[in-house]
Amino acid sequence: MNIDRLRTYQTRKYPMSLQFAFCIALVLLTSLLCYTANQFISYRLVSLILLISVSLLAMLFESLPVLIAAILSALIWNFFFIPPIMTFHIEHAEDLVMFILYFIIASVNAVLSFKIRREEKKAREKEEREHTIKLYNTLLNSLSHELRTPISAIIGAVDHLKEQGDKIDPAIRMILLTEIDKAGIRLHRQVENLLSMSRLESGMLKPSSDWCDMNDLIHTLIPKLENDGQHIVQFEAREDCPLFKLDAGLVEQVLYNILHNAIQYTPPNTSIQIELNAQNNLCQIIISDNGEGFLPEFIDKSFEKFYRLPNTKTGGSGLGLSIARGFTEAMGGTIHLENIPSGGARFTLRIPAETSYLSNLKMNKPEILVIDDEAQIRKLLEISLESNGYKVWQAETGKEGIIMAANHPPELILLDIGLPDKSEHEVLKELRTWYNRSIIMLSVLNGESDIVSALDNGATDYLTKPFRTAELLARIRSAIRRNQTLDQSPKMVCGDIELDIVAHTVTKDREIIKLTSTEFNLLALFIKNEGARAHPSIYLERDLGRRSPVGNTILAGVCRHTAQKNRKQSQSTSTHHHRKRRGLSIYLML
Repeated sequence: MNIDRLRTYQTRKYPMSLQFAFCIALVLLTSLLCYTANQFISYRLVSLILLISVSLLAMLFESLPVLIAAILSALIWNFFFIPPIMTFHIEHAEDLVMFILYFIIASVNAVLSFKIRREEKKAREKEEREHTIKLYNTLLNSLSHELRTPISAIIGAVDHLKEQGDKIDPAIRMILLTEIDKAGIRLHRQVENLLSMSRLESGMLKPSSDWCDMNDLIHTLIPKLENDGQHIVQFEAREDCPLFKLDAGLVEQVLYNILHNAIQYTPPNTSIQIELNAQNNLCQIIISDNGEGFLPEFIDKSFEKFYRLPNTKTGGSGLGLSIARGFTEAMGGTIHLENIPSGGARFTLRIPAETSYLSNLKMNKPEILVIDDEAQIRKLLEISLESNGYKVWQAETGKEGIIMAANHPPELILLDIGLPDKSEHEVLKELRTWYNRSIIMLSVLNGESDIVSALDNGATDYLTKPFRTAELLARIRSAIRRNQTLDQSPKMVCGDIELDIVAHTVTKDREIIKLTSTEFNLLALFIKNEGARAHPSIYLERDLGRRSPVGNTILAGVCRHTAQKNRKQSQSTSTHHHRKRRGLSIYLML
């Protein structure tokens, strides 16, 4: 490793101007030091010192700057050190011969050093090409097996399903579909590994930290493993562990790769233990097994790209542990592999992370409202979510969902498309008039315009069917974290006037005031923008979606009409009330 770094340093390309400056500066500095110590050293020894400095320069820079340095050092040695000094004249023939030899040796040294470095560079490039070709062949061999095998399984199963059609036995159909599912997951994992390695190689990987419950992450991860039933993965949750602020996606990938490697290459009936600890702002995860362990000479090589231990079974691309180390180091952590004396291997991950023991983030049981017209989907979501610690409410129609959300505001809403009574966009717009927590859309449509439209209408997230339960749970956790500081209410209050968005009613001093739809929307608009100084027509266009070239006249007319309908108050009282409630008053806003 040190030799490679030295060679890299030797062959580094500096600008020619910088090379000339450095070579001349070193010769002048060496000459100055020798001239200062001239009374202690002879001029012949000075020639050796200058020759050594030129040789060092020849190891680092191109031939032309070193050649200039050699000529300069020879002239300086002649002028300042060879008697008689302060002149280029040389009296003794012995000194003249030494000067000529010095010049020749320094020049030849510069040229030969450059040629040696150039040959070393060629040899190194050749070695790197051979290593690249070796990695390329290794990658092709790995991928040819890892990609062809699941593709063959998918094609074979699909062909059988197509040939048999409706005649196929349901049990056989389920087996074939299961095999297609497994093969698809295997293909997805290989593609993810290649993309992850590409991100590591390009330096584009930037961790994104957020609060994460590691107990929940590990529990969610274990069912994703392709366990053949012959390995036991054990994890005991640590309820005393805090929340960690780290990149949960990268941590999950690291753990998955290590656990998958353990399942893939340990003997049947091997027990795999996962242990979680918190140590001084460190998240420590220990994964150990009671298998055969690693040979000591192969422990360091286990994290190299495409490396496979000798005499291991086929399968795998040799990227899993390399990606695990890369992701861990990207988060500022370390990963250590060692053998257990009693048998097996132990991986220890230490990742720096902030911690929090806020109980309200971990102990509350969030409530989720599912709005979906399919009873089967609602039931499936209820089972999945309640088994993961959520309280689930169900609504079959958009109207029913809006009423339930108003009476009992949930932590999060899962909203399906294609409801029987209202479109999803109508439901979103109506909810967003007062509900400011997360709404996740569940849709079979995955077009860009569909996603953009849903997000523009108020959806927090968008999940396309079919989806994995683990992905849904991850998105729910992320959405709930965003809700921690939010609050919502279906009612808007300004002074003694209360406006109920859901019931579509307005009360003043607990007495109901009847308003038309336009009057209701205008009142809600002004309460929402209470105290703002913008022109009323701007609010009409922004919030009600309409332009008003004569906005003053319309608004004043609506206000007078509303005041006339309120028979229980005099005109003067109404006017006084308007003037007291800045933000409600049409006249003050005009």
